[in-house]
Amino acid sequence: MTDRLDYITISNIAFGNMVNCMANLILGLLMIRALTIYDIKSTLDRKISPFFSASFGAIQAAIKKLLEGGLITFTEKVENGRNKKEYSLTETGRSSFYAWMREEIIVNKFNNDALLRVFFFGFINNAQRIELLSGYIARLKVEYDEMLGYQQSITIPPHFEDKRDLVAFQLASLDYGIQQMAFEIAWYENLFVKLETGKY
Repeated sequence: MTDRLDYITISNIAFGNMVNCMANLILGLLMIRALTIYDIKSTLDRKISPFFSASFGAIQAAIKKLLEGGLITFTEKVENGRNKKEYSLTETGRSSFYAWMREEIIVNKFNNDALLRVFFFGFINNAQRIELLSGYIARLKVEYDEMLGYQQSITIPPHFEDKRDLVAFQLASLDYGIQQMAFEIAWYENLFVKLETGKY
């Protein structure tokens, strides 16, 4: 029972950290324009997934926190016969975003489920290790190709000329995600070879 409670506590802390990060991310997105929750999720999937991902649950929790804090507000509209809430920043939210942007950047340990599995690979046999890594590497390559394709397809519309700095740093963040993915693929392929040859 104690172990279960410890797991729940750790999970709640991790989720809380995710909500805090997501809240700041949402404030940043709303600095650009008003968005529905589906717009936010779509932007995450298309532009921010190389270095940050979250579920609808985390997005909803962050929006609730921002609304309660008076950092965002919303208007309701009907689109294709459905009611939608479009969220926008309040002045408090705008001030909060700039305050966060000016904070010292801390070194943040990342959560990597794959690396955590590798840490405990000594508990399973080599055939299982090879099978797990083979599938993971294949999925990494699919995601890498998608990210690379997206990067190559990007065109900057003329009306974004006055937002050149904003676009430049968003593209730099995408490039970071692609290079990180390339490193991860190379690292796991090297480990895969070691497992296959028994030289780990």
